[in-house]
Amino acid sequence: MTVRHEIQACAGLIAVHLSGDVTAGEILAYFAELAADPALRPNLVVVADCREVTGVPTFAELGAVADAEPRAPRDLRPTHAAVLVSSPWLFGIARQFASLAEPKGIRVVPFYDRDEADRWLDAMRGSTAASGSSDLTAH
Repeated sequence: MTVRHEIQACAGLIAVHLSGDVTAGEILAYFAELAADPALRPNLVVVADCREVTGVPTFAELGAVADAEPRAPRDLRPTHAAVLVSSPWLFGIARQFASLAEPKGIRVVPFYDRDEADRWLDAMRGSTAASGSSDLTAH
């Protein structure tokens, strides 16, 4: 039941590590911590490592997390997140969350492989740069 993050500005990403039985309250607290982090800047992507997660919020709670009012200014909000998982049930949970987050403008994609996740995030950065948008990553 741990959610922690590190902003790796040189890599252009927010590394999030989740482990144990993760609650909706812990995820919402992470959102608040991220919004208050002075290293937060535009165009960061998220890599959420969920490979050590053993329990997750209910579907209704995931919906509340997806619907939570973002605390970070709009130009600093991530809009793309790669979620690293280690099992089919976590892959399915990440897909469910993705369906809830998409209407909010957040693209969430689960991956088993970190290299594949990095390639996807690199492609998302490239498509954002080409379009001239500054809005990238996830919650």
